[in-house]
Amino acid sequence: MLKWTLAIALLIILFIVLRKIKKKSEIGNALIGIVVLSLSLYLVFKPVFLSSFLLLNRIELSRNIVKNYTTIFFIEADKKTPGIYDFRTKRSLFRENIKGIEQLQNLQLGDTVIITFKKGLLGFNFDPKIKVE
Repeated sequence: MLKWTLAIALLIILFIVLRKIKKKSEIGNALIGIVVLSLSLYLVFKPVFLSSFLLLNRIELSRNIVKNYTTIFFIEADKKTPGIYDFRTKRSLFRENIKGIEQLQNLQLGDTVIITFKKGLLGFNFDPKIKVE
């Protein structure tokens, strides 16, 4: 969203600047100035927008999401730490980010792991936890 907003604003600025230019030799200077301005604005505002959207997403909606994941081994040589993978969405989870992963011992290939997520205001899931039954 930030990229589109910035692109539209810069196109408007480019249009205004090009209308006021009287010499063709000034076009290159104007384009370089706009590129430098756009790059600096993008680098300054990207972390601000990202942080604000992550903060907004931390506002919880009332329900939790429960998903089933299957354990698989990505590397055949390492049979000690299985990966947690969702075959429907074709995505894996990082074990370091899941709370309560130490509760799972001796996972085998194809075991099902139930993980609960909190649903954020913007619709993204966060705070994964192992559901213990």
